[in-house]
Amino acid sequence: MIQINLRLLSQVFLLPFCRKDNNMKKEQMNVALDPALKAKVRGMYKSDNCSTMTEFVQKAVEFYIGYLESQNSVNFIAPIITDMIKSTVYATEQRLARLLFKEAVETAKLANITAAFHNLDDNTLKSLHIRCVQEVSKINGILTLEDATKFQNGDE
Repeated sequence: MIQINLRLLSQVFLLPFCRKDNNMKKEQMNVALDPALKAKVRGMYKSDNCSTMTEFVQKAVEFYIGYLESQNSVNFIAPIITDMIKSTVYATEQRLARLLFKEAVETAKLANITAAFHNLDDNTLKSLHIRCVQEVSKINGILTLEDATKFQNGDE
């Protein structure tokens, strides 16, 4: 490990990427870096428009502090968003359930009216059921009165 001296601002908790006044009083801090990391700092500080390695490391520390602070806000906001999505999905499920119930009631009324006017035997009901299952599977549940009329008239 190589020991290097870094000058960090006395107010570490300022927002990341804020330009500091160079006249502000800085405090010295000793930091130990691996030789490979120090070589990376030495190789990159000028490409980041830093005049010194200290300035580069200071910006890196400020960036990391900002990252950690943003993680805290993500941990706070994520459950709120999750709860909001859950409540929206639940409300949608409830609306769909009510619509399906109403649809089932209307279908039951139609079935009872049809049964009251037609005297169908068990074999006819079974064959009609099989035909309807096949038709609904084939057309992906999209029923039209025209298709039903064609079937009943033997046009199909």
